[in-house]
Amino acid sequence: MRIVIDLQGAQSNSRFRGIGRYSTSLAKGIIRNAKGHEVYILLNGMLDDTLESLREEFRALLPQSHILVWQAWGPVSFVSLDSDFRRESAEIIRESFLASLNPNLVIVTSMI
Repeated sequence: MRIVIDLQGAQSNSRFRGIGRYSTSLAKGIIRNAKGHEVYILLNGMLDDTLESLREEFRALLPQSHILVWQAWGPVSFVSLDSDFRRESAEIIRESFLASLNPNLVIVTSMI
């Protein structure tokens, strides 16, 4: 089985507490117990200040080739009305990237 874990929940401002810590712990637990399954982590490239620290966090658990980054153009904030096109484009890019991985299971650790 191919499992993809979307770790954007660990890329937020709360990455060291709350949802961020939960997301990271959940992913580590799944990886440690995924005997016979392929596990990939999916990261948001627009949150680039977190990429290296998360790669390092999972270095001993996953090959770097299993830590994937999708990229879109920002900003994509709901607050700014002029970002609608970028936000909608980012959603399509993410979904397309996910589909290209042909996952059996996608785990989204945070819907926010």
